[in-house]
Amino acid sequence: MIATNLGAWSAVETALGTVHVAVLGDAVVRTGLPGTKAPEFLAGLQEAFPGTLFAHDERDPTIARAARELQEYALGQRTSFTVRALPRGTGFQVRVWQALSNIPYGEVRTYADVAREVGSPQAFRAVGQANHRNPVAPFIPCHRVVAAGDGVGGYGGGVDLKRRMLDLERAGRRSARTPGAPAATAPAAGDGGAGDEGGA
Repeated sequence: MIATNLGAWSAVETALGTVHVAVLGDAVVRTGLPGTKAPEFLAGLQEAFPGTLFAHDERDPTIARAARELQEYALGQRTSFTVRALPRGTGFQVRVWQALSNIPYGEVRTYADVAREVGSPQAFRAVGQANHRNPVAPFIPCHRVVAAGDGVGGYGGGVDLKRRMLDLERAGRRSARTPGAPAATAPAAGDGGAGDEGGA
């Protein structure tokens, strides 16, 4: 098949591990969380975008911006992303991913909470599936959805990574509320989008 579009991808080193990122134009379209190997990420990328050629290019402006924001997030210096995320999915998945984008930094929701948010209160299992298929974590924060009770729930990058991210955000919120503490970087949120290899 002849590629009709041209995108870029790169591996981004962060304090949480290596995150693979693919972009088309000004939007992130797919990520691979720490633990995802490059061949696995690229195979999933080719399957999701069969008519697009993704070139390795860490100097691509959108890649560079996404890398900077991921690195700042992993250090606790950023509470939201401004780079645009543009996930592909069904209508229901897109509604779920938009709901995830509305969960504030340092807070969590249950799968049932999200199901109610999207107007399908009995569809918490389908919410879990949509969460897992989020192709652009953590730009869409599926790690902020947890099981009812004290359960953390699953995550595409593993439960240990999910706990680290939740702990990072909780610490950031506490610091922001402490008088005299350095203010966290909190730019306006960009257009909602989501990543598994990505997902939760």
